[in-house]
Amino acid sequence: MGNYNELKVWKKSVEFAAVSVASNLAEGAGRSTRKDYRRFVLQARGSIFELQTQIVIADALEFFDVDAREDLKMRAAEIGKMLNGLVKYLTPNA
Repeated sequence: MGNYNELKVWKKSVEFAAVSVASNLAEGAGRSTRKDYRRFVLQARGSIFELQTQIVIADALEFFDVDAREDLKMRAAEIGKMLNGLVKYLTPNA
């Protein structure tokens, strides 16, 4: 389906250390159909939702300061938006 490592969303996921997101994008790109690829992008989107939840929990446990929390939330939200765009691109008749 293409070179996943050229996708901006994959690069941002790697920089963010979102292992599951980047891994699902890579695995999906290795699939033979657009439908399969889309399914793995949806799994990557689920992983970013999990990560956003983990940020909320870590914040409640006071693991980081306000600036760090806001940076993490912003970066996760940006990746989420990019994944939404990729899902839309891969969805027939979208």
